[in-house]
Amino acid sequence: MLIFGSFYSSNNPYSTVLDIDDNDNINDNDNNNQKCFSKNSLKKNLKILLLKNWSYQTKVLSNSVLTCLSLCLSVVFLCPGLLRGVYQSEHLFESDHQSGAWCKDPLQASDKIYYMPWTPYRTDTLTEYSSKEDFIAGRPTTTYKLPHRVDGTGFVVYDGALFFNKERTRNIVKFDLRTRIKSGEAIIASANYHDTSPYRWGGKSDIDLAVDENGLWVIYATEQNNGQIVISQLNPYTLRVEGTWDTAYDKRSASNAFMICGILYVVKTVYEDDDSEATGNKIDYIYNTELSKDGYLDIPFPNSYQYIAAVDYNPRDNLLYVWNNYHIHSLLLKAQLLITFGECAGGAADGNVVVVIS
Repeated sequence: MLIFGSFYSSNNPYSTVLDIDDNDNINDNDNNNQKCFSKNSLKKNLKILLLKNWSYQTKVLSNSVLTCLSLCLSVVFLCPGLLRGVYQSEHLFESDHQSGAWCKDPLQASDKIYYMPWTPYRTDTLTEYSSKEDFIAGRPTTTYKLPHRVDGTGFVVYDGALFFNKERTRNIVKFDLRTRIKSGEAIIASANYHDTSPYRWGGKSDIDLAVDENGLWVIYATEQNNGQIVISQLNPYTLRVEGTWDTAYDKRSASNAFMICGILYVVKTVYEDDDSEATGNKIDYIYNTELSKDGYLDIPFPNSYQYIAAVDYNPRDNLLYVWNNYHIHSLLLKAQLLITFGECAGGAADGNVVVVIS
């Protein structure tokens, strides 16, 4: 059975012709890089939100919708959709350092964790742990001495390389973890740096790197944008800027920020001994780079320790990796994936179908 479908996400739409057998298996001999979803794998999580101009009963149509959803996507990660909630997940341990960052490489299937406590003018080492258990027990696998000291807690690891903000500069450095050699450096033009436009907690956090389903990003501010957040997408292999977006959110008012599916989410939280912030702990602003549009939200954000120094999203496990006032913990996300399809095979639909997988 041949089926034609289109997938619309925060990325560009994909179209594909699929050969699905009677057991819902997708015969895909031409493209082994595609990510495939069968009817059976979607049945438990499918909810029909809107049926427009559909000529059959919902019960009968459910299987047709599932068939239309059985398509392959030429993407590494499936976008989880729009963020709807943030919840406590797991507390790992209490560090000796009030601030720092930790993360995993989303393009590696291993459980390696990368850890960098931050101390002003003294941070030049990355520590690697082979597993979460070793991380909690304090058993490092190896350490990496970096070629430069680091400003802020905005480092990330992506496809076997460390990316960080070189101290006292607006430069991003790429350090290859396999060869232990610096493999690139790029200037983020006009970016404020070294406590000119940090997050609210300070910490030289002017330039914050992030990863998501779309790749590598840098979050910063410029004087041209009046100290408000600017987002740039970087090519992780050339460090070339592939796109830049100005937002309307003052960076010094933000506690932190992260990217999911090309959308910036800004976190605003209360800090200890700071009574000036009465609006609570929440995600209160988003910017969609695909649409070049922003908006305001009110999603509660857990803040048990009142000194958020790092929030990093991992598209492999869809968790936030947080460093909050010495405490190393993760946060669980709830999101909704919206997919829009046009006419499905066999004339089953004569309009659009909008479904959500959650």
